Amino acid sequence: VMFASTLFMSAALLFFLEPMFAKMVLPYLGGSPAVWNTCVVFFQATMLVGSIYAHVLNRSLRLEAQVVLHVLLLGVVSLTLPVVIPLNWAPPVDHTPVPALLGLLLVTVGPPFFVVSATAPLVQHWFSQTDHHAAADPYVLYSASNLGSVTALLAYPFVVERLWRISVQGTLWTAGYGAFALGILLCGLAAVRFRGARPQAVVAASVDDLAIAPPDWRRKFHWLFLSLVPSSLMLAVTTFLSTDIAAVPLLWVVPLTLYLLSFVNAFSRKPLISVSASNRAVRIAMLPITLALIMGVVRPAGLVMALHIVTLFACALALHGQLASDRPVPRHLTTFYLWIALGGVL
Repeated sequence: VMFASTLFMSAALLFFLEPMFAKMVLPYLGGSPAVWNTCVVFFQATMLVGSIYAHVLNRSLRLEAQVVLHVLLLGVVSLTLPVVIPLNWAPPVDHTPVPALLGLLLVTVGPPFFVVSATAPLVQHWFSQTDHHAAADPYVLYSASNLGSVTALLAYPFVVERLWRISVQGTLWTAGYGAFALGILLCGLAAVRFRGARPQAVVAASVDDLAIAPPDWRRKFHWLFLSLVPSSLMLAVTTFLSTDIAAVPLLWVVPLTLYLLSFVNAFSRKPLISVSASNRAVRIAMLPITLALIMGVVRPAGLVMALHIVTLFACALALHGQLASDRPVPRHLTTFYLWIALGGVL
């Protein structure tokens, strides 16, 4: 419960921070798809840096040193809070604002987003070191992480944004960060205290014999492909619907929510939707969506939107299901998430 709650909280903080920052920058840049996609690329790249950091810690330091270093880093990053846009910042008026936006992201949300994003692989690795009966397959915690993402993503526009102004939201996020840091400390202490003697080669029944061997390049590129395609589709569908079909407020929430739910389903102990069922859904949806694209069909808008969103969800379920079924033993967990993050960036 402790590890799952901390991962839930970390993901919720990330997906609270993303729309909160978008709300902050809205008066300066507006809400065009280009602005949103630039933010998403930055967040994906920062997640990749966080995955690299977790992987290096896993390979280089003992468990106790990992806990101490990460808790210290959390403390240092807390000095950069709350997240605010500098008073003297203004976007350029004579050329694209993308470089300026990336610079603003780097100095404002970059440090806290980096340290929180490193949590999922790092804490799952710590859990795999314990004597808990589920430690041989810590990937189930990834479902808790993505569930936290979905919860925050839906709560922000429908609850948070309606109840609190942006300055109060920043204060709430800072308080949540403090609770999250405490959770990380408790997880680290628990990992050290209840460290198990189980050989790392022990795997859950859901992981096949191929996963025992160190992943080769072919397998790594397979992970990369299975994470790259759904991420690309999510951004493409969002851009297409909001520019070619209808400029509906908060439209980006739906594709992103379904994208995250596909991760929740894939990494659950008992997925509600199987990979085979998802594959069948993809095959059924591909013909009508291909015809719609070739013929340039944009009306009725609701039906066209539903077709694109359902196809995106089916593809994400199928590919993320394959990704989950090919997950390696916990020894290679941080490598696995590193390649997933790289696919997200690409």
